[in-house]
Parts: sequence; C-alpha cells; structure tokens
Amino acid sequence: MYRICLDMVVNQPFASAHTMETNDFEGGIHFGIGGFNLVLSLLPPIIIKLLEWVGFSGDRFLGISHLQKGSKCQSLRSPLCSLVLLAYHGSVFLFFDGRLKHVHGKLDEAINRYKHSITVQLDFRQLHHFFYWELMWCYAFKGDWFEAYRYASILFNESLWSRTVYMHLKASFKVMDRLVNQKVTMGQDEEEQDREDYMFRRLPDFKQRIGGQSLPIEDFAIHKAKKYFDKNGCLFLPGLELVYIWNGFKVLNNRPDLVKPIKELVEHSLHQKSYADDLCLGRLLLGMCYRCLDQKAEALECLRSAYSQSKYLKDDLYLEPYTCAEMGFLCLDDGDFDMAKEYLERARKHRDHLLRSLLHLRIHGALQKMEHTHVERGRTQSLNNKVFQIKQGLAADGDNVSFSESEDDFFDAVDDFSKLLRQDSNSSFDVISDDELDFL
Repeated sequence: MYRICLDMVVNQPFASAHTMETNDFEGGIHFGIGGFNLVLSLLPPIIIKLLEWVGFSGDRFLGISHLQKGSKCQSLRSPLCSLVLLAYHGSVFLFFDGRLKHVHGKLDEAINRYKHSITVQLDFRQLHHFFYWELMWCYAFKGDWFEAYRYASILFNESLWSRTVYMHLKASFKVMDRLVNQKVTMGQDEEEQDREDYMFRRLPDFKQRIGGQSLPIEDFAIHKAKKYFDKNGCLFLPGLELVYIWNGFKVLNNRPDLVKPIKELVEHSLHQKSYADDLCLGRLLLGMCYRCLDQKAEALECLRSAYSQSKYLKDDLYLEPYTCAEMGFLCLDDGDFDMAKEYLERARKHRDHLLRSLLHLRIHGALQKMEHTHVERGRTQSLNNKVFQIKQGLAADGDNVSFSESEDDFFDAVDDFSKLLRQDSNSSFDVISDDELDFL
C-alpha cells in the first residue's frame, strides 16, 4: 500500500504541487516505508528471507533515508519520523546494541557502546546505572577486576536498588584484584571504606526488606561476608563465583581466549585449598571453564568430582544442586534429553539453599528448551514431508520440471527453518557500524 502511495506521489500530475495536504501525505508515506523497512531490517536473516518471499522488504538504509526525508518535510508526521530516528540512534538503542555485542562476547565493542550511551544522554542519571552494571560485568569477564570494582563503587554510591549487593560486588572484586596481584592506585594509604574487611563488615547494614521479605541475593551476600571473617579473610575466588552465579559463563563461552587464564587461575588456587566448600566450588568453576573450551569429557569429570565432594559441604550448600544442574545442562548440549531431565529434576528438588530461585529459573528455561525442541522437530519433519510431497507431485506431472526463482527461495527458506531454533545472527543484529558510531 505504501509503495502504491509512493508511486502516486512520484508519477501523478499533482506531484509538483506542494500543498499542506500533499506534504502531509508524503510525510505519512516516508514514515510508513521508513519505519517498516527499519524494523524489518532488525529481524534475523531467516525471518527476512521468508518475509521477502511474500513481498516484504527490510532495507535498513532505505528505511533511514525515508525517515530522514519525512523528518525534514515539516509534515504532520515529521515528529514521528524524528522520534523513530532518535530511538534508533539514541542512548537506549546504543545500549541494546551494546548488550547484543556483550552476549556474543564482543566485550571491547560492547564497552564502547555502553560508554557512548552514557555520553549521548545526560539528563536521566538512572539510565546510566544500567550502563554501569553492564560495564562492570564486561570488565569482570575480561579479568580487569579494578575497573569492575570501580563501576561497582559508582553503583553503590548512586543506585538505590540494593546497596548490599553492590557492596558485596565491590568487596569480591577487591579480593580478586588482590589475588591476581593487579596494581590498585588509590593513594599512598588506602582509605578505610576501600578496604575489603571494612566492606564485608558493613555489608549487612544495608540489608532491605520488600513486603516483609528479604532478597535472597542479599542473604547470600551476607552469608559470604560472615564466611569471610570465619575463614580469616580467605574466600575462594569470590569474583569468579559471582561471575558464575550471574550466568557470566554464557558470555565467556564465546571467548575461549579469556577462559584460558581463568582456568589457570582456578587450577593454581585449587592446589592451595583443602576446605571442602572451596574444593567443590573450584571444581565447579573448572568444569565451567572446560565446557567453555568445548572439552566436554573433562568438564563432566570435574562436575562429577564436585558433585561427589558436595556431601561434605558445610557452608555453601547451593553448590550441590547447582553442580547437579550443570551436569544436566551439559547432557542437554549433547542431546541426551533423558539424562539431562533426570539431573535437572534432581537439582530442582533441593530447597535448602539461598539461591534456589535463580537455579529454578535456569532449570525451567532448560526444560522449556527441551519441550520446544521436541515440538519443533516434529513440526519441521512434518513440513519437510509436505514439501517433499509437493515436489514429488510436481515432478510426476512432467519429466522436466523447473521452479521459479520465488519458489526456489521458498524451498530454501523451508530447508533453513530448523536453524531458527534459538540461534542468533551477528550480522542481523549488527545494526550500528563503528563508522556510524564515530559519525554520531
């Protein structure tokens, strides 16, 4: 419909008449074509291929061009065109673009996007807290514990979400910074509030209750603070423990170059520990490193070792169900759904630990994935059978059967349909190039 309207504007006799009505009409065309193309261009390639077969297009540059024209034509819909362009180029869009690069392991690019998101919007400081949170984890994944500590400090000072959690993050990253012997420059004498013992001591003071209930993640932070003093300031790689708890190994799975030094650090630290809780955590972390390095057999061996050690746990009771669940996730990766479900159901039965809500979310997601995979396999097989029957039927009508280009595209799209399951495409989400970012 928008194309017909555009053809009317370009080819009809009144195209040269610039009245208020025609101006508004043109503005609506630019807004419709521009917004439609821009939105469709952000979809995964397989979806775009299917839509193009039925006549839709998703040309990002064409969409931006129409929106820019609509923004400049001073029509009724010019503000709408401007709003769409602002959303595309603005702080929130940059944040989500950074987030996509983040989950794909492109941490340096993600950091660049997050920092640029902060500079383009200075009015709403609360939005910056989202960016600081993501920046903190990017630096933690890179092993830059001091920068991670610095952003955790900013969040502690500015954000009101959970100062207990932020203080726990600060203290844990400070311990990691000390363990890996990185230099921290905070003046000749470290101020009291920057010492890890001070942070762990003050951490429980910021505990909050919502609806009369405490936050499980705050209870876990307080538990770790107590353990810090019970063990005379010795915690086993607390920063990496938080990376694991917050599901950071999903990101590190795309960065084996960052996993290797983590693995070496865990192995070195395990040689110095004999406490059951530390050994169990260390083997769990080591198993996660092997999994990220695609060494499944070694990963399963470490996880089994950690699970067998879990019966001796004294403080960190969450390690037993989490280790059991990780074995289930590993079986799920290998396509062993029966064994995966057995491990996951066994892990879900554990209820005497502080992090059960987070674990149940992960288990629920894994079980949903298994169910979704079973359903989609059945649908894909049914669809392939129907396509095969169509091709066979057409071939039976004549010895030489040729398909049109559009029909070939359709069959290609059907063949690729199974690849749609939970797969991302870097190219489809690479919506802002570095050159465009520099221009902004």
